[in-house]
Amino acid sequence: MKLTDIKNSLNEISAIGGLKQVVKGNTDRVEGIKLSKEMAQAMIDWFNSSPYGRKYPKAAKARLHISLGIMMSFGLERYAKFKGSKEELKYIKDLSKAMRDNVNESTIRLDEGTRSQVGLIDKSGKIVSAYVHYDGYPSNMKPGIKKHMKNEKDVLKLIKMGGARGIFDDKDIEYYKSQSKPTKGDVKDIKKYLKTSDSRGGAEYVYLYDMRDKKWYMADVRASELKGLYESVVNEAKYDIGMARKGNGLTVYNKAEEENGDYKNVAHIDSKGKVKYYDKKVPSKIKKQIEMEAKKMMEITKEETMKLTDLLNEDVYVKNKKTGNTYQVKNANPSKHEPPSKSDIEKAKSDAKDEPNRNPRASIRWSLEGVHSEDSKDYGKKTNSSLTIIGINHAELNSNGVTKEWVLFDEVAIWKQILMNKNKNG
Repeated sequence: MKLTDIKNSLNEISAIGGLKQVVKGNTDRVEGIKLSKEMAQAMIDWFNSSPYGRKYPKAAKARLHISLGIMMSFGLERYAKFKGSKEELKYIKDLSKAMRDNVNESTIRLDEGTRSQVGLIDKSGKIVSAYVHYDGYPSNMKPGIKKHMKNEKDVLKLIKMGGARGIFDDKDIEYYKSQSKPTKGDVKDIKKYLKTSDSRGGAEYVYLYDMRDKKWYMADVRASELKGLYESVVNEAKYDIGMARKGNGLTVYNKAEEENGDYKNVAHIDSKGKVKYYDKKVPSKIKKQIEMEAKKMMEITKEETMKLTDLLNEDVYVKNKKTGNTYQVKNANPSKHEPPSKSDIEKAKSDAKDEPNRNPRASIRWSLEGVHSEDSKDYGKKTNSSLTIIGINHAELNSNGVTKEWVLFDEVAIWKQILMNKNKNG
């Protein structure tokens, strides 16, 4: 098999494509998930033969990590009968739970498949870059680039070789040695280049060596500008500030960083406008934003008489002038709303059974149709019964996606359908 074909298979965002490469021995990972050849084959068989896989063939063409939890819930163990399968199934189960619960990187390393583009900006501002498959997050790339990418010659070699599997500071670069086309762009339209980097292979970060000033720059593909790769940690950190009225003031939180399942608190502004910083590394630009809100707090004397024009563009309690109801809104409208009293707010919280700092939640009803076509420990010997399963998913969300999920379905109804068909067949 040509290296070009291997590289193209590794780049495609396809569960089945990645699994086939593991079976052939071309790699031992899919999206950073380490798999044995036997387990990869079991997953392929699950996609091709299981009731769920046959019902939803598009799942095999999506990302593998999306299907991990479904595989574990819908019979992957029936296809994984090889020696050592129990230990590997446990690893996959833990991994899928970690992805669902959004655990910390230190518990299970989930970012090994972080893709990136590495390239250069020439003297005219044109950009050209190559694909790098593994560990594209800044904490790995900074030391890797520092060791291996000394100047534009090193970057041009990477591009000429068609990219690399990864750039690490503790080993040599594994070039693809393919003729794949590089990603191109222009610093005058950096947003377009970042969007292209994202769409071609799903890069999450870009790293560019600027020939004009001999410095390295980077960007998250969701951002709109480049920043110095070797700037201080303060400047490298992401800050997406939000504020919420809590207790005797405003709590300032960073929506780009989580702590204990919630946004990380970075500061607090008390009712007198005094700012207390919990995060000592807040950039000066963000501090100015916080201190502007602190000045607004100085104008507020008490809850019942605050000016609606001073309310933040966050969820705040207001009282509807027409109905007299008190509820939360994003933006208060002085023509429709007025400041509620403390007792109004307490009543609204009590009526809604409000939970402080609660993440948004969602509920989805669903149904599956399939056939009881295989023996299993859970549902006995196959009966070829046609089955309809009705269930519901409850999910808790944050800015990164689903953090907790509960799945409910009627197992008694499944057994009823199996037994009714069994009795008919005598």
